[in-house]
Amino acid sequence: MTIPFPNESDAWNTVMLDGFEVPGICHVEVDLEMEIDVQKAKGNNGAKTTRQGENPASVNINVTMLTSDDLQAWRLLQSAIRGRPKKGEAGSAVSIEHPKTALYGISAVHVRKIVDRSGANGTGGRYEVQLQCVEFFPGNAGKSGATATKTESKLEARDQVLADNIPDQPLPSSNATDP
Repeated sequence: MTIPFPNESDAWNTVMLDGFEVPGICHVEVDLEMEIDVQKAKGNNGAKTTRQGENPASVNINVTMLTSDDLQAWRLLQSAIRGRPKKGEAGSAVSIEHPKTALYGISAVHVRKIVDRSGANGTGGRYEVQLQCVEFFPGNAGKSGATATKTESKLEARDQVLADNIPDQPLPSSNATDP
């Protein structure tokens, strides 16, 4: 997926889940977190820090539906993405397509929670829901020593050249006494 700049494309208002377009206008938030072990010795300044790995990203999708057609499409989509697994099954992740999730290499999520944010009569002519999702990692780190791996993505965010026109030079000093 080519990632357009936010003000250059309506793709930033659209989310695809499991191949289906989420109805209405969507706003996506991504929260990435590293597990860091901080070991501070008593009586000393500073601490030893060790990176322990990535935690699955949190992805929140805020959806604003404006028409009754949006609401009917939502009714069908939410029952598909909620899919209740049988006893003993973990349930399956759904694919996600949005410029922001593509930017961070997130291609699949579990929908953890659906929060209905509308009152009894909607919210001023709108119907709003939030999907709280967690990034899908296909493996589990456990006692067996298996390690989690990141979901496959056609876009490797860390290998992108985002600004090839910036010179590779140190920034000027902000100290006013420098000549």
